[in-house]
Amino acid sequence: MGAWFWPLVVVAAAFFAGALSAQYNGGGQEGLAATDLYGLVLPAVSRQAGPSAAPTAIVLPTPTATLPPTATPVPTPPPTPAFRDDQLFSLGLHNKARLANGAPPLMLDAAVNAAAQGQANDMAARDYFSHDSPEGKTPWDWLRESGATYTYAGQNLGLAEGAANTQAIQELFDMMVAETPPEDGHRRNILDTNFRKLGIGLSRSASGKLYWVVNFTG
Repeated sequence: MGAWFWPLVVVAAAFFAGALSAQYNGGGQEGLAATDLYGLVLPAVSRQAGPSAAPTAIVLPTPTATLPPTATPVPTPPPTPAFRDDQLFSLGLHNKARLANGAPPLMLDAAVNAAAQGQANDMAARDYFSHDSPEGKTPWDWLRESGATYTYAGQNLGLAEGAANTQAIQELFDMMVAETPPEDGHRRNILDTNFRKLGIGLSRSASGKLYWVVNFTG
């Protein structure tokens, strides 16, 4: 499980990034091979009522009162999770790039967000920058603990110093999406058509370092 780091100085801010992707296969192991994912759908079911039996006799109807139709109750939709401005800004950057390259849009997911935020907080609190914690906790462990379900998952990491949140996110994203093969792991994650959900974590350390965690699942 590798990560790549390199410096970029932009408006007095140093930026670093690392990309990681993995396929979650039926055996429960994550590997680094990127493979196509085929979606499965359940067939639609329908039900049609049969004809009513023909009456056997003609009878005079008994007068009855006609009741007004009962209104069908409208189910209350579940509350929409509230997403932060930095999460919405990050989503917009990713979907703009995906639209320009023919990839389907991503949607923010509460569980995937929780995994990303937990990992960002941990890195900021303990001053490390890696896909895996010093104890070996992986991005996939964070995802499982948050309750996220996935078949295919990836992660991009960014670290910035001396820049405001939005500026740092923009600069990190621009650097990632501008990558060229073979060093284009971040760009491949951003544009991967297997991914449908996005999670964003952002945390600043006491020393001012900004950690940006981007999780992708599908």
